[in-house]
Amino acid sequence: RQKMRTYDTSCEDLMELYTSTVQENFTDELLSCTDEYSREFNETTGIPGDMEACPFDYLPNVVDTNFGKDGNRNVRYTSSFFHTTSDDIEPLDFYDFYKSFDKANSETLFGAYNFESSDLTDMASELASNADVNIALASLGLTIIALLIHNKSPWLCLMGFLQIIVAIPLAYFGYSVVAGIEFFPLLNLIGLFVASAIGADDIFVAVDKWNNARIASPNEATTEDIAEIALPDAAGAMFLTTITTSVAFLATCICPITPILCFAVYCGLLVLFNYILNILIVFPALCQWDTWQQNGSTSRFVDLRNKKNNTTEKADDEMEEGLDDKTSIKIERKHRILLRIFNQIDKFRWPLLVACLVVAGVCLYFALQFPLPESMDVRLLPASDPLELHNVWKDNLLNMDLWKPVAMVYVLFGLDTGDTGAENNPDSLSKLLLDDTFNPSSEGAQLYLRDFCDSLFGQDFAIQLDMCAINEFEIWLEDQSSLVTPSTAYSDNCNAAAALPVPESAFDSCIIAWSKETVNISVLQENGKVRVLIITGAVDLQVKSSLGEIGTMWDDFEAHIEDQSSLAPEGVNKFYHASFMWWYWDGSVQMTKTATGSGLITLGFASLVVIFSSKSLVLTLVSTVTIFFILIASSATLVGLGWELGFLESICFSILIGISCDFVIHFCHAYKHFEGNIDSQLRARFAVVDMGPSILAAAATTISAASVMLFCTTPFFTKFATVLFVTIIYAIIGSFIFYIVLVDLFGPAEPTKMFDLCWKSIVRKKEDEEIVKNDSSLVASTRPSMIRRSSVKRTYGFDEIDFDEIEKDNNGNRQSKRASLAQSISIKYFLDLDGSVDDSEEEKSNL
Repeated sequence: RQKMRTYDTSCEDLMELYTSTVQENFTDELLSCTDEYSREFNETTGIPGDMEACPFDYLPNVVDTNFGKDGNRNVRYTSSFFHTTSDDIEPLDFYDFYKSFDKANSETLFGAYNFESSDLTDMASELASNADVNIALASLGLTIIALLIHNKSPWLCLMGFLQIIVAIPLAYFGYSVVAGIEFFPLLNLIGLFVASAIGADDIFVAVDKWNNARIASPNEATTEDIAEIALPDAAGAMFLTTITTSVAFLATCICPITPILCFAVYCGLLVLFNYILNILIVFPALCQWDTWQQNGSTSRFVDLRNKKNNTTEKADDEMEEGLDDKTSIKIERKHRILLRIFNQIDKFRWPLLVACLVVAGVCLYFALQFPLPESMDVRLLPASDPLELHNVWKDNLLNMDLWKPVAMVYVLFGLDTGDTGAENNPDSLSKLLLDDTFNPSSEGAQLYLRDFCDSLFGQDFAIQLDMCAINEFEIWLEDQSSLVTPSTAYSDNCNAAAALPVPESAFDSCIIAWSKETVNISVLQENGKVRVLIITGAVDLQVKSSLGEIGTMWDDFEAHIEDQSSLAPEGVNKFYHASFMWWYWDGSVQMTKTATGSGLITLGFASLVVIFSSKSLVLTLVSTVTIFFILIASSATLVGLGWELGFLESICFSILIGISCDFVIHFCHAYKHFEGNIDSQLRARFAVVDMGPSILAAAATTISAASVMLFCTTPFFTKFATVLFVTIIYAIIGSFIFYIVLVDLFGPAEPTKMFDLCWKSIVRKKEDEEIVKNDSSLVASTRPSMIRRSSVKRTYGFDEIDFDEIEKDNNGNRQSKRASLAQSISIKYFLDLDGSVDDSEEEKSNL
């Protein structure tokens, strides 16, 4: 730089003067200077000793750590700095100005800027997060489109959107007023996406249940008849997934980190209010929609198809008319597709089971390798951002290798641990809690404090930055006592003490006078009494240190403090140590515990939900195994993507757990729909056809919205979208393949049999006379078609079983003859008895 100043010329001219000879000479000088600076650098003082080859203003940030090593003469990273001021410019304006800086942007040279502080990065992160929130909100539009496509009714779409929107302020009311949480982090805005995804799932279930009931109902069925069947069935199915998903989010409340806890509470409330509003808004809307349909409405607002809905035409009427087109077969296209899918799954069920078990084993191996983060440094900008490049590149500079930052640690005497601020509001700060037992004035306490620093900083893990206050105080006493005319602070307060211990009656006034004279802030007093004494040290750790290194250092420091506390006299034996590094490390540890703990809570609660709803231990085991499969498959994929279980990833993991249960519970609810002895294959087939459309619609909606969020810039939003995408994919695979294969092979023909027997033995109220009486009243009903069978039973052919063909098993339970049941399904679905779909005209005419 000094040589460059001697040239009064332009950059272009300097480039011409920078010949190969000049370059070689300059590189030699730079190598000599760098080598000398590194050799003479004093780690204690942070400055080099006497140097001959380097100019006085040489700084090691002009070269990287590899320069000069192993014959390397190329500088890979270099940096400079210049001063800025924000007195006359707003931060946002400065950020715009910063973006205009020259960054070279060439293949051989690229520049990146940042402040010495994190101001610029914080501003960029905030602006990027705001932009990404807008993208996340825009993804709600896909939910509306999905509702319109699936329901084919603007009216139902409008009511569904109203449900999702109204749930947001209601959840906030419960969050802020009922739960009393004032802090609302930006993270909670992700809850809007959760609300749309979960809300859409509930809407799909309600609409599909209603359509199934209407298709299967007799001609004379009224809207009230359909509501009597469809709405309780839909409410029950949604209730199971709602409480499971809510608990999955609320289980994350075990995390003591406020933003995570707030996010969990808000999302849990969103799920609950979506369910409540689905019943209060969507259910009545379905009744009104069906009434319009039954009255012959042709409004596009009611139905986009601009004609009377085919679902109101009954199968019996069409078949009597001898229609030959496919509308005469009352199996909608989506159901026929799902039937074919099930037939293939059933055909290859054993190979699929083996494949799923192998995949589960491989995924479990990799999921257990989910690494903890190598550092605790949470980055909120994408890796390609110039500010992030600066953050990465600066670590390669020589000055970062020489001037290694350390983590400050404070040993605190006279303070109690605690927080008087609002527990769930980081903006609410705490007051200092004084330890009323602290009394350093006794002679024993003074001597103990004097020797404490030598003991602490004699350990390998502790670094002494400055002399401890109590030791400085003793040196001051020695100096003042040797003076002919000591200071007023000494002569008026110290009783001529020349060393520690000072007379107990004079200690407080003497050390307080010293601290005021020397402006030492490590001694804090109140009303003439020493109340707080602070010892400042450090440990050789950085934010980018691994959790293992920090944990080891914490253990060493904690063990030493506990040992010293046991040796301390009364009055100074309740001290502790604190460090930002400890808080940071503990936060990461808590996040890991939260991911594990919330996962176990969710699995346990999902098992309880399944066992109480299905009343079957087998279905509970199958459901739990499937949910576990989804979790480990998703986790293994994230490991394959290079993820670590850090702060952001743990948040996403709680979301993964919350949405991994829904599809499995839907299928479980459908599987145990029928009473009596029904073959597991037929139950599995019904589950796929009954709940498949709703599950696939919810999955498609969530995947589409998540795909939009992949275009966000901040890592949290993109990771959130990735987790949603991966989880939904594996939830589909796990529920449609693994779960269905398991119940097809090992599912119980009578899921509630064991529960019914236990219940019967306990309450002793089930008698054969009551069964006969119930059957008689069932046959004698004035509406046999509505009471004898639910809408979904008739839709998929199960109601075609003649009640005369029902016999009782050894336990008194009704069971269906396998042949009659298979024949009924064959007729209803136009199936061969082997399960294949037969669309031949001959088969139709035979019917």
